[in-house]
Amino acid sequence: MRKHIPNAITLGNMLCGILAILLFTQYEFEWSIYLIGIAALLDFADGFVARMLKVSGDMGKQLDSLADVVSFGLAPAIGLTYVLKREICSFDSVLAFCDPSIAYVPLAIALFSAYRLAKFNIDTRQTDKFIGLPTPANSILILSLVWGIDHGTMDLAGASDYLEIIIVVFTAFSCWALIAELPLLALKFKNFGWADNKPRYLLILSAIVIFAFSGITGLSLVVLLYLIISIIDNRIHRHEISR
Repeated sequence: MRKHIPNAITLGNMLCGILAILLFTQYEFEWSIYLIGIAALLDFADGFVARMLKVSGDMGKQLDSLADVVSFGLAPAIGLTYVLKREICSFDSVLAFCDPSIAYVPLAIALFSAYRLAKFNIDTRQTDKFIGLPTPANSILILSLVWGIDHGTMDLAGASDYLEIIIVVFTAFSCWALIAELPLLALKFKNFGWADNKPRYLLILSAIVIFAFSGITGLSLVVLLYLIISIIDNRIHRHEISR
């Protein structure tokens, strides 16, 4: 019986993602983002519970990836698509014409998320680090933008002349980051000493400060900071090895 407990938690993650997608299609962005936040907590909890109960296995690994495709791949892509559709149509409301086709470009993120998760499952290098941006981190990047647009802290009207370029460039960056051969920090602590975990503690402290001042919208900066800190940490390690 206990071996099914982590899988039930994983299915809860997937359910939150499905419900978030349904709410996104009804333009209920705030509750959708909350649901994906709950999915992220469940995504952490299923692995923790599996290790605690000593019931980790291939079934749980595959199910976890399927849930993540929904909650951190498809759901954020749908959310960005629908918030962009709404904004683009609001620009054109005066003309009584709306062509939101460019808003569908971010759906490519869902495809690259699926590819990234399949790659992760067969990549033996990703035990103590990530190669490419993890899907939960990518979903934070996307959903912080969705939140900002929905709450008016990011005004797209001023950039309407360049919006198509912005959407394509952002989507391309997100898709590239998911599958890039870029070693990134994993927030796994073998010990809690400062010397061995300086980049992790720096990231966590920075995230707290940014969130305190900027709220959910600022989380996109945390993801960019995560990339920067990881790149710097990799350079430092390569330099120490070459000495």
